[in-house]
Amino acid sequence: MRIIAAKTGGLGANLTAAGAASGGIVGGLIGAGIDARSSGGMNKKTLEYSQMTPDQMIARDKKNFEIPFAMIQSVEMKQPGFMGQGEIKVKMQGKDYRFMLDTSKEIFAQYIQTFNQSLPGRVFVK
Repeated sequence: MRIIAAKTGGLGANLTAAGAASGGIVGGLIGAGIDARSSGGMNKKTLEYSQMTPDQMIARDKKNFEIPFAMIQSVEMKQPGFMGQGEIKVKMQGKDYRFMLDTSKEIFAQYIQTFNQSLPGRVFVK
């Protein structure tokens, strides 16, 4: 299992928690909520990414990258407020990644569930 961070435009990144299981891709597209909420629907790049494999997503843009689950020490998640963004901070030895997500509390709750299932005991929600 791994996390794929893929640039979808602007300053935001789109995260996909992905891994192979039974020959298919398992995961939740994190960031589709960003585009759906801010533009009234998915933007073109997010829609394209939703139809790609993780390896295709990484190859699509030199700014895209992967984070193997085995290397993740913890994930800190801050739920979005009434006017604020949600935040996901992925901590690894020697490097941290921080992603700001402009999404609803309902969609963010799905992200929490996905991370808790994939990284039990390593997810902390504020």
